[in-house]
Amino acid sequence: MTPMTASAARAATTSAEPPILAKLPGARPGDLGECWSGSPGSDLMWASYSFMFPEGELFFIRSLKRCVGAVTDPRMRQEAEGFVAQEAYHTTEHRHLNDLLRGLGADVNGFYAYFRTVRLKLERASALWNLARTCAAEHLTSLHCLASHRNRWLDACKSEAVRRLWYWHLQEELEHRSVCVDVLRAVGGSYWVRVLAFAEVLPRMAWYQSRAMRCYLRGRPFRQQLAAYLSFAGMILRMRGKWQTLRELFAYLRPSYHPRQLPGDPVIAYCRARFGFALAEASGAGAGASG
Repeated sequence: MTPMTASAARAATTSAEPPILAKLPGARPGDLGECWSGSPGSDLMWASYSFMFPEGELFFIRSLKRCVGAVTDPRMRQEAEGFVAQEAYHTTEHRHLNDLLRGLGADVNGFYAYFRTVRLKLERASALWNLARTCAAEHLTSLHCLASHRNRWLDACKSEAVRRLWYWHLQEELEHRSVCVDVLRAVGGSYWVRVLAFAEVLPRMAWYQSRAMRCYLRGRPFRQQLAAYLSFAGMILRMRGKWQTLRELFAYLRPSYHPRQLPGDPVIAYCRARFGFALAEASGAGAGASG
């Protein structure tokens, strides 16, 4: 099957498609125990992502909002508003999950302090460069969503509320996966800006996640930390679709790349059919994160 060109992929986003709207995951998780997501390695992976989201999503929101004022396409501006609303709710819900992880002894505050300093330094760059960084980070997030669904990593969660939280986040990330690239192109971001930002963001994200993992495990006995890292390594080694994920990763380097070329729509349909997340109120908990 021939991949869609960038123009065809963008054309596939028509007015007939559902708008990008913020939803809610449902009841929040209660207290978490050990192996709350199924294994020590899975706990380590999901916790490290959750640690990064509050400051990371704020960076994405601010980066997009610095550029979207130059966009004249009404539909694109509407999609950007949907992106901001969804990411704002993600910030709020992951702060709640991180509060629960703090109860397990994780150094959440230490990571928050570190990552806030990182965000403030990154925000000194130009609006265009930070939007290109956001495009790259959103691409990596989409790939994690796709890999999570292929491997059904969330099926082992002990808590249905935790499972719903992550599938809700997964669905919305894939729903808005095209927004930042479309805005970047609309405001004059070139191919080279996009791929050079990707080359910077890829190692940065790996480092940030490793730092988040260390904060999650800080204070635990060495053998427990080692078991978690080995469990996580085993997940990656057993991962289905490794080569597909690598092809999707480096597809970002193609001049014709567009996020709608990623196979996200079947995953969105699965989430809608299985969970049916309700729409959020216009002025809900996430509104405070969008500034």
